[in-house]
Amino acid sequence: MRQATQSMLQRWGIGLLVLFLSACLFHQGLANEKYFEDEGAYLAGSYYYRLVKEGRLNDVDWFYLGSYDHLQVGRWMIGAALDARGLRLSDSTRELEAWYGADGIRQTEIDPSEVGRLFAARMVMMFGGAIGCWAIFIIGKQMVGPITGLAAALLLGGSPLYLTHARRAMPDDWVIAFGLIGLTCVFFVAKRLPLRRGYWFHLTRTLPGIGVAGIAFGLSAATKLSGISILIAVLVNAGLLLALSAPWRVTGPTHTVMKRWGIVILGACVVAAGTFVAAHPFFYARPKLPPINPDQPTLVVDGQARNAKWIDDYVRPLADAGIGERLRYLVQYRQSVLDDPKIQDRFPKDKLPTTASRIAAMLHDGWGKHLYAANFGFTSSFSSFLVGTLVLSGLIWCGNEGTRLWKMGMLPIPWMLIIWFAVEGAILTRELSLNWDRYYLGWITITALLSAVGIGGPISSMGRRLVLLPPMPPEERPNSLKATTQTAGPTPLPGHP
Repeated sequence: MRQATQSMLQRWGIGLLVLFLSACLFHQGLANEKYFEDEGAYLAGSYYYRLVKEGRLNDVDWFYLGSYDHLQVGRWMIGAALDARGLRLSDSTRELEAWYGADGIRQTEIDPSEVGRLFAARMVMMFGGAIGCWAIFIIGKQMVGPITGLAAALLLGGSPLYLTHARRAMPDDWVIAFGLIGLTCVFFVAKRLPLRRGYWFHLTRTLPGIGVAGIAFGLSAATKLSGISILIAVLVNAGLLLALSAPWRVTGPTHTVMKRWGIVILGACVVAAGTFVAAHPFFYARPKLPPINPDQPTLVVDGQARNAKWIDDYVRPLADAGIGERLRYLVQYRQSVLDDPKIQDRFPKDKLPTTASRIAAMLHDGWGKHLYAANFGFTSSFSSFLVGTLVLSGLIWCGNEGTRLWKMGMLPIPWMLIIWFAVEGAILTRELSLNWDRYYLGWITITALLSAVGIGGPISSMGRRLVLLPPMPPEERPNSLKATTQTAGPTPLPGHP
């Protein structure tokens, strides 16, 4: 009993401590964080939580701009927090209409009567920041060890940008937290894929991880579309491994492992897609609309007078469309916002019109101003150089360690960090039209993780070569042939040495 308790503390104790300390760090100064105008949009968006609470999933307001401009999961969190404290929920889209109609000139100070609602909304976002630090600790621990996990959590939580967003009533840190949870589950399943036995054994062993990973990835994308970047990295990694598993290869995991890995990724993607759609009634709402009447300027829909032109021009086509067409509309809308020159011209100081300017901003601001090195008062140029050195070290270690695992017949999990880094960089290079800090959150997350790996990975490798670290027993190695033969019998796999 005592050994079981000690094992449980060793497995979960440090992670829970990271979660607790992160929450304490983010809570300090929570009430004094400067009000940001987009927080008002999320407070106003608590109306959509009211719609869900009242079961109005076919309400016409799901087709209002405010429904799909900011996705729903973050709003539901804020609405639930307000509701739990007995605070006011928005009762219509009027507050959102006022926010969108401000023509770029919005209030920079919160109304004193709204301070309580703002603090309650910030509290639930604060926990998202803490969970993100916990999840990146788990990933660092899985990749190298607990010291690397602690370094990753410290580097992420110590980022001025991550710290700021953990104290805002905006769900950006929850996007990171959900994505990291999904990646944690993917790593967990990858390390435990059995080489043998039938698919029922395989599925019963990995099904919980597949389900949680899919739900987490789906919630990340349903909070903000940028959350899909980690799932894209997982898909690219799976495609790369399947491409490398050609019949003529002499190293790498067996075909059995590769097929099962494909099932894992496919299952996680299916669950993620279902979660993403389920979390946004915009995709399946079917409002009851009155017949077209060109002589009436207003139409009564869901008990309220609505602009007839809005109903006829926008709502009717969407109400008749399927999920695929609505998703295409949503993606096209978000892309049009990013590419709209009018929006970019309203913020000339933040405009990034060329690929070169975006890459420079990613290095100078993303690595220089928004990351951990900025806490030491270094210039952005020196900070970028320091961070870049650590990231390069992390990329090299991931490449070498992944190759070593591949030659041992195991899934090269570290390669996934290289792919995530490349995917995140490619997305920002394409989409970073404005130098707004929240766009860098995914970028600084993978950077913090690679920096920690760049420190802990080489030390771990040197220790292993110098025999300072004891070798892992064969029966404890994930995907090891000896481990599976002990549990599955002596019959060798066909074609396996």
